[in-house]
Amino acid sequence: PNDFMTENEREINGIDLDRSGNIISTGKVPFPNNTASIETAKRLPNGDIEWIVYQYSDSEETKGNDIANHPIDNSVAIAGQFTDNLLYSNLNELSSSGASDIVISKFKSRGEEVWARKAGGSGKDAALAVGVTRQGIVFATGYITGLSIFSEYTTSTPTGKQSLFLAKYSSDGVVEWVKTGTNDAN
Repeated sequence: PNDFMTENEREINGIDLDRSGNIISTGKVPFPNNTASIETAKRLPNGDIEWIVYQYSDSEETKGNDIANHPIDNSVAIAGQFTDNLLYSNLNELSSSGASDIVISKFKSRGEEVWARKAGGSGKDAALAVGVTRQGIVFATGYITGLSIFSEYTTSTPTGKQSLFLAKYSSDGVVEWVKTGTNDAN
């Protein structure tokens, strides 16, 4: 990707540290053809890159917004948004349902993909922050617009209005519950 852009076009939207002081980050790498990639990287304490992975999309609206490190096994979770399709190296492709959808992904400490989950509906939806507990539970928050589907949970907001959400994912990526600012998911 460095062949297609200058460094100032790249976005780093979220960073965290692992227990060894390594820096993990997520963000966006835009391409000249109006497409983008979520970039997730691990850098050594001196700033050198240990690994870097990309999830490619057909849309320039795609980006990683936040990243969190698991305090025990150094796996990482990212929260972001995507439009159209999101391609992973070793996982099934995700397809958005609307203007933009939520993506929550988990990677092993060496950057291998573990799972990726999408959520959302026909409106503009995004995950803005993520956290990981010592047990590997992933919490994500952001906003939804209108009807949104999180696996088997459906929630909605008044037509055209945005609302916050908070979702809990098991360490295996199963949605355990979703809460919104306007109502609870049923």
